[in-house]
Amino acid sequence: MPLDFKFEIGNSFLVGSAFGFAGYALAARAQRVHFTRRPWFLIATMLTTGTCFQVYNGIHGAVTDDLVRKRKLYVQRRRKRYETNDTPERINDDKDLYKSIEKDLAQ
Repeated sequence: MPLDFKFEIGNSFLVGSAFGFAGYALAARAQRVHFTRRPWFLIATMLTTGTCFQVYNGIHGAVTDDLVRKRKLYVQRRRKRYETNDTPERINDDKDLYKSIEKDLAQ
């Protein structure tokens, strides 16, 4: 299953960095330490959470796009099959259709 994965510094990286900043600030407040006391920890936390959120967003988008494409192919082929066939003999037997879709997507 080919996944289209891109790494770009964009909105998801910035959102992840904001989560990192907020989490670091809340943790520093809970420990009663000013959060600028250790600036490298803050920078490392923001970069780490931004990168992790970007990776999660990229993988989630790639998997979701692949599932949507698979579903569109399934619906398209099912409609074509039932429009050409007068007798609905194979309504519950869609395994061969799934296999053919898997083969086409693997190519």
